[in-house]
Amino acid sequence: MEGIFSAIPVLAGLWCGLAAGAIGLAVLLARAHRRPVFSRRGAVGNRLAGDESGTATIEFVLVFPILLVLILLLVQVTLLMVGNLYVHYAAFAATRAAIVWVPAATGGEAVNVIHPDARSSKYRAIRRAAAGALIPVCGRLESGGGSGIDPAVYADALRDHFDEGGGDRPAWVDKLVEQKVRYANANTEINLLVYDPDEPDDFALMAEQGHLFGPRDPVTVRVRHRLNLAVPYVRLFFADGEHETVTGPGGYTLVEAQTTLTNQGVDPAMPEPPSVRRVP
Repeated sequence: MEGIFSAIPVLAGLWCGLAAGAIGLAVLLARAHRRPVFSRRGAVGNRLAGDESGTATIEFVLVFPILLVLILLLVQVTLLMVGNLYVHYAAFAATRAAIVWVPAATGGEAVNVIHPDARSSKYRAIRRAAAGALIPVCGRLESGGGSGIDPAVYADALRDHFDEGGGDRPAWVDKLVEQKVRYANANTEINLLVYDPDEPDDFALMAEQGHLFGPRDPVTVRVRHRLNLAVPYVRLFFADGEHETVTGPGGYTLVEAQTTLTNQGVDPAMPEPPSVRRVP
């Protein structure tokens, strides 16, 4: 979803609405549970107090759904903003991996050369960096997920980490991690972009035949992630599409971010030795 941060005024309004609703609910509950008022006529006073209590109950029934929707909206908008931060961090992590891997001579690719598809070991490393950063905010998939991080290897690494620390292993390591890794693999897309010096504000997708970066050229990675909308009912207001998860049909919103860093590669060629004979 474009412009997640534009929801900040909405979030502030929801907070104000929630506070006003909470105050109103507290007043209604106080009225509903206060002691009956006795008058000189006794039974008449009790009957009037009972009528007032019934009115307060009706008011509570009318107000509670509105308050519930406000709370659910508040939770969903908060999760959206957290997810947006994670996608921006994933873009940074992927770009940081790119400027380290692009200068390497590995997987049949020369120094500072990379191909923007799964046949490139450099591209796969960049994709793993992006997916790994997004795991905390991912939904869950029971199977599939595509290429990227190996769910079993990732879960085993976490188990070893907690076991070596000597503490109790959290239950989510065994129950949720592999499913969240599959979701990250299936719902994260990265694109390598090439800076156009003639158009300072324009970035073009890297050609399929690959690209040769200079030692200090800008390297840009764009991350697109289908962020899972976990809050029922109100997620319909934010959904860009629907998909299947472990918990059944759900919705997602598309969040996008990109980061540019300077390539760390240097020309490995050494200058020609001088012709003058050196005397030790």
